[in-house]
Amino acid sequence: MSKRSRRQKGVLAFLAQDVGRRVFCYANAEIAKADQDDEILRFVEFWKTRTGDYPDELIFDSKLTTYANLGTLNTLGIRFITLRRRGAKLLADIDAAPPSAWRRIELKSVSRAYRTPRILDQKIELRDYTGPIRQIAIKDLGHEQPTLALTNQLRRGAVGLIEDYAHRS
Repeated sequence: MSKRSRRQKGVLAFLAQDVGRRVFCYANAEIAKADQDDEILRFVEFWKTRTGDYPDELIFDSKLTTYANLGTLNTLGIRFITLRRRGAKLLADIDAAPPSAWRRIELKSVSRAYRTPRILDQKIELRDYTGPIRQIAIKDLGHEQPTLALTNQLRRGAVGLIEDYAHRS
């Protein structure tokens, strides 16, 4: 019998790893779908309670939050790197960029076949986000569509940002 269009039970889980020690430091396997957008803020409060400080940097999947919550991270002084969801209009805008706007980079500490992607590095505005934000569109990574990274790190080199995101566990 078909299971289409029927509510199915599922599990949403959030795991956080301390990159410096390579150990999991936080887990929540009871996330309701309605609460998933705020899980990154719950983790930030957990970290502050545990260590006394907010985390220096977070690298995470875009499904964990909203643009407004990214603004909250920015206000708290937490550096972040996340991927942006790709919509048809956004992809059309990126495709409309002239070829001269793209530049080729070399990823050194990434073991992959696609080490010389092209990037389009821009400061953009997002609805519900307060503060400056940067979008890096990355082509030639072996995907049909460009990968879109969002970060509040405006001065850091694109190569370092992309390599750090690639090394997340």
